[in-house]
Amino acid sequence: AHISPTDEDGLQELLSRNVGANLNATTDLHGAVQDTDLSMIAVGTPFDGTEIDLKYIVQVANQLGEALKDKDGYHVIVVKSTVVPGTTEDVVLPIVERASGKRAGPDLGIGMNPEFLRESTAVYDYYHPPKTVIGETDARAGDQLAQLYEHLDAPLVRVRELVAPREARRVERWIEEAPGTPFSRPRAGRSYGCPFASTSRSSKSTTRRPLTGACRPASRLSTR
Repeated sequence: AHISPTDEDGLQELLSRNVGANLNATTDLHGAVQDTDLSMIAVGTPFDGTEIDLKYIVQVANQLGEALKDKDGYHVIVVKSTVVPGTTEDVVLPIVERASGKRAGPDLGIGMNPEFLRESTAVYDYYHPPKTVIGETDARAGDQLAQLYEHLDAPLVRVRELVAPREARRVERWIEEAPGTPFSRPRAGRSYGCPFASTSRSSKSTTRRPLTGACRPASRLSTR
């Protein structure tokens, strides 16, 4: 039972320890929103080489907004998906406000929380980030999100804006100046301000993948 569907170091142990105790899965989004204080958007954002497709971001933002119509308390929505700077503020926030009939700030919080994770070592990278970056609409939203990372021994950077990937580019420069960290970035990513991880399964095979949401040219967005 509780078998991990992916080959990720440390994930099986986390599942075995937490499923049914601290981790529960559900398809009832409405009920989940009513029973929790924070929702994270971590859906796919397909990139065809030309533009990033936000259709899943738009879909879940609408669903969360609809669920918030029936919630009396404050709730925070956080974007974790790989998106271009401005997506949270220009796409997610207005959709959630329109669908819920509520306003960011007094009624709900919106956050941006870019991640720095590599495939096959994501669990390790989560516990050993170079920094944790939070973009927030207001202090209340940021405080609630920051509580999730209190157990991590890493600098916490909070910015009172939703274009948190701007701060992620500062993290890039910090990574470049800190050889020996598990992260490295080739010069190829420089034009997009995009941190990359270089992982190698053999001395002859190296793959590169983007680590955070500051990785696509802003002019190439699609919400179809």
